[in-house]
Amino acid sequence: MVRNLSVLILIFLFFVGISTNCKVEEVDPPPLLEALALIQNPSSSPPINEEEIPSYPLTVSKMVPSDNASLVDVGSSISVQFSYPVQPETITVNSENEVCSGMIWISKDAFNTCVPVHPVAASQDGNRSFVFVPKEELAGGIQYVVSVRNEIKDIFGRNLTSLGNYKFKTASTESTTFTISSSSRIDRTQFLAYMNFAEIAIRVKPVSGSRIISQIVLIGQYKDKNGVVTQTKYKGLGDLDLSYGSIFAGEKIIHMSLKDFTPSLTDVKNWKTDQKLRIGASVVYSDGAFGTNQLGPLEILMENEILPTIDAFGYLVGISFDVEEFIPSASELPKDQWKAWIEVTYPGNIVKKSAIETLDEFGSGISQLSILRPKTGPREIVQCHIDSNGDSIPDYTWTKDFEISSNSVSRITYATGKREGDQNVPKNP
Repeated sequence: MVRNLSVLILIFLFFVGISTNCKVEEVDPPPLLEALALIQNPSSSPPINEEEIPSYPLTVSKMVPSDNASLVDVGSSISVQFSYPVQPETITVNSENEVCSGMIWISKDAFNTCVPVHPVAASQDGNRSFVFVPKEELAGGIQYVVSVRNEIKDIFGRNLTSLGNYKFKTASTESTTFTISSSSRIDRTQFLAYMNFAEIAIRVKPVSGSRIISQIVLIGQYKDKNGVVTQTKYKGLGDLDLSYGSIFAGEKIIHMSLKDFTPSLTDVKNWKTDQKLRIGASVVYSDGAFGTNQLGPLEILMENEILPTIDAFGYLVGISFDVEEFIPSASELPKDQWKAWIEVTYPGNIVKKSAIETLDEFGSGISQLSILRPKTGPREIVQCHIDSNGDSIPDYTWTKDFEISSNSVSRITYATGKREGDQNVPKNP
């Protein structure tokens, strides 16, 4: 095949020579020669078709910490995501000294020196994202500037188009003049069930009892188990800025509604395993001095143990037990020793129970529980139980079902008992 093709080429060149009076000129190779080259060297490949190259440039699409982030943990790493996959061999770093070299510069002194970072681990998303880990902790209370160099190339051979530098400020590690505290955890189920009332109380307290706080600025963040921080807004603003005209010393208590944080906590994607809500505070005293807190931002655990990845509505169930007509048998305890509770079984056989309540002498009592309703798929099963003989095993059971289509609704119902044919019979009203 190749031999016949070569003869054809020689005939073609002969006629080309006649038509040009045998004058040799540089001409573009005809398609036949390109085909022959590919047949003789099958390992070669044609150049990238320019029509396949995206019209948008290679840029940094996401940076963590984000630009102008504050209260960044001194142990944080820097994550960079590009708009297109890049050539990993162009991602180089300086791990040896403070010379600004490599493809990412992290500096606190206008790039006179740079933070050395560990060699970069392989990308986990097809060479779009890379994590840069400083070899030592960053300094506290310092603004850092990050420069991603335009020598980085994407898979199309294009250099990075720089959109400027990125800045973030680390949390202060100076001596403490105030403390910040709150509840230790937030429960997703309770938040969705009580969404309009769910809040955290932030207590900011000067170490010295005589100091008067005149201003507090609170900044929120989500921090996942890998230390990656996402900045939040509160009521659409980057921070909550409060001024006080009080002349009284002592702590200030600030109530923050959980539904006013964005990214919104109603979205299941914003609840991750071991994630924390961080609240950092800046304080100004009445004498104009700035407060410091070396303990760092407050961190509140965000729990999502039930249906951790399923989108759901949260609602509150209240059950009024009324078994006045029941008569204890010889094997049962007096009614004022009967135990009652609500039990929910979720898809996957995940079980959650309410607190156990003791009925009164008439067989009455109230129990309540926050519950999740999956928006799609199988529903949860809600049951009410009474243990009448003290072995913690249900002796009487009621099964309940409710229509739920939104968050933060309440469903109140009864678990009643009737006496029928000398038997205690659970009844649904």
